[in-house]
Amino acid sequence: MQTFNRKEMRKLFSSEKWKQGRAYWQTGLVLDPVQGSTSLQATVSGLTAAHRVRIRQNGNSVTMDCSCAEAGSPCQHAAAVLWGWFLAPGEFLKAEQLLLKIKALSKEEAVELIGQLAEEEGALLQRLLKKEQSTQQLTGNGLLCLVSNLGFNYGSPW
Repeated sequence: MQTFNRKEMRKLFSSEKWKQGRAYWQTGLVLDPVQGSTSLQATVSGLTAAHRVRIRQNGNSVTMDCSCAEAGSPCQHAAAVLWGWFLAPGEFLKAEQLLLKIKALSKEEAVELIGQLAEEEGALLQRLLKKEQSTQQLTGNGLLCLVSNLGFNYGSPW
């Protein structure tokens, strides 16, 4: 995985959100961090709920998604995941290690796990199980809706 540049990442956050993120990491509020080939994921405990965070890197571009309702600049939950990566990258489980754990499951355990995944991530599981990719065409009204709602993707589980 390409390394996230700390100085560049810092520029994406307000001073307050960056400091809050560090405090969240240091007090153990970042749970189950995972490192993918081009992404970081974790659950971050917030005041009212646990928030799901995913940070993806595509070349020089970085996308951050969080399930919180923060509007505007990236939130403290995303900052907390990045602080974790900068301070303790070894605490992030590599996706390959997760795959090894899955391969070690019995068939019954795997089916149970997939059942839980269907409950929590049904849309993702459905997309992955499709044999053919959708060729849905975007309508004019659909495009207008997307364009009118451009901006930071807050309140999204991903």
